[in-house]
Parts: sequence; structure tokens; C-alpha cells
Amino acid sequence: MEMKNKIVIAGGTGFVGRHLTHRFLREGFEVAVLARHTAALPEGAQMVVWNGRAPGPWTRVLEGADLLVNLSGASVNCRHTASNKKKLTESRLQAVNALGAALIAAERPPKTWINASGAGIYNPESPGAHGEESTDYGDDFIAALARSWEAALFECPVHGIRRVALRMGVVLGKGGGAWPVLLRVATLGAGGRSGSGKQFVSWIHEEDVFGAILFLYRHSVMEGPVNLVSPSPETNRTFMAAIRKQAGMPLGIPQPAWLVRIGTTLMGTDPSLLLRNSRVVPERLLAAGFRFSHASLADALAGLNGTAAVNEHGGH
Repeated sequence: MEMKNKIVIAGGTGFVGRHLTHRFLREGFEVAVLARHTAALPEGAQMVVWNGRAPGPWTRVLEGADLLVNLSGASVNCRHTASNKKKLTESRLQAVNALGAALIAAERPPKTWINASGAGIYNPESPGAHGEESTDYGDDFIAALARSWEAALFECPVHGIRRVALRMGVVLGKGGGAWPVLLRVATLGAGGRSGSGKQFVSWIHEEDVFGAILFLYRHSVMEGPVNLVSPSPETNRTFMAAIRKQAGMPLGIPQPAWLVRIGTTLMGTDPSLLLRNSRVVPERLLAAGFRFSHASLADALAGLNGTAAVNEHGGH
């Protein structure tokens, strides 16, 4: 019997993790998911419970794996209070450190470790677009969170394991995340620009997240930071107009910055998630020959809204 390639997805029960699990199973991989609590998974996936903080019996699942993908970390979709900032930071660093310790001790560790990071690492005040060569990093919490996450990954003393940090933008997909929320907001008539509307949104379709990770796994020369965003970041004004079009709502009430701050506070989230500028481009993926299946926002949203077929080749 032919042995299947094995992928371990830490933090794989979230929106992005579930999509990756489903797609890697379809691609013929053996998939094991590390999660803090048991959850329903696609048929064929293995559930392994861990605490996300320290090595334990779960480390055995890494033996003989080909690829480790780590998505583990508390959601930034919360108010960025001092206590929440501590939780967001610790949940990321503890998971990376636990995985690193497990890889060091493993007899047959995976050869590739792909770890989530954030496109928010870059300076939001910069007027231009950021490729991976940009070292113009932000000094706010979102940027600091991504920088500390990447530092934990690249400073971990593992040897012979290729490491990639995925600087992910806003992931759009049917199964959760921003798309269902934004579509409902637009349907209710509140889908106008947020703040000035001039701030950029760096986004990516869930299918291109899968396709890029598979591409990076197969292209063993790529390591270090990789911008996981579409080639076409859009201003918030254009972004919201595209969502209104899919919702069939021609008008949307603009939300001035002061109202965004009040509304997000009442909703238990942070205004920076709507008002922060993020203009990031995937220079390394494009240079390596990756083909996005949803390079334009209109195509991506039409696919999510069921008016266009989704390309499942994943750009490889």
C-alpha cells in the first residue's frame, strides 16, 4: 500500500484550519489536527488534543510527518485590552515554543514547518505597498504581535527543518471569518466605507490559502517570510462596495471613525481591524510562479456568493 504524505495542523479546528483539513484530505494527505478541545472534523482526519503550551503525549503525532502547519493562537477579533493583548501574545508564543521543543526531541520530525503570522506586521502609515523585502514594520500592537510570533519561530533552535512564516491577510471563505459578517452588514444597509475608506485591505480567498501552502510545501527552496495575500489589495471604500454588490444592496451607510470605535466596542472587537491600513503584495509567491485562483476581489466574492465556480487547483 502506498504511504500517504502526512500533515499535522496545529490549531486546525478554526475557520482556516477546517478548510485546510478538508482540502488536504482531498489532495490525498493523511491529516492530523492538534486542538485544545475535541471538535468535529472531516471524515478521515485524526483529532489529537494538546494544551498548546507544553510537550506531552501529543508530540508522537509529529513523528514521520512531512509538514507541520501551525495556526494556533487566540483570535484578534476581540477588544485589544491589556489582558487580551497578553492572551493573544502568550497563546501564540507558547504554541510555537511547545512545537519547537517537540520537534527538537522528535526522531523523525517533519522537514517543513509553516507557521501563521500577520500581514499587519508592516507600517500602516507607509504610503506604498509592502513586499517581503520591506523592513518598514509598524510600532502598534498588531505589528508587534506578528513580529514576536515570527521571532519565536525563527529563533527556535531546530536544525534541518525549513521554516516559513505566512503573513496572512483577511481570509475570505464561506465557512466563517470576515465574509459572512460583512455580507450581513451590507445586507442590512450598513456596508458603507469605514472611516475615510482610503485605508487598504489586504485579503486572500481561502482556496488560495490552501493552494499557497501546498505550493510552499512542494517548493523546498522557499523559506522565511511569505506574504499570504492576493495581488490586488483594495481600499476599504472599494472593498465594501464590492461586498454591497454581492449583497444586492446599492447603498451603504458610511461609518465615520468615531462611530466605528463605538460600534466595535459594543460588539466586543477592536476598531483597528476596520480602520488600520494594510497594503501588502505577495512578491515572493508571484516570483516563484504561484498562480492565484482568485486574484481579483470581484472574482473571489462572486465565488463565495455562488455566482462563479471555485478553481480547486490551488494555483500549483
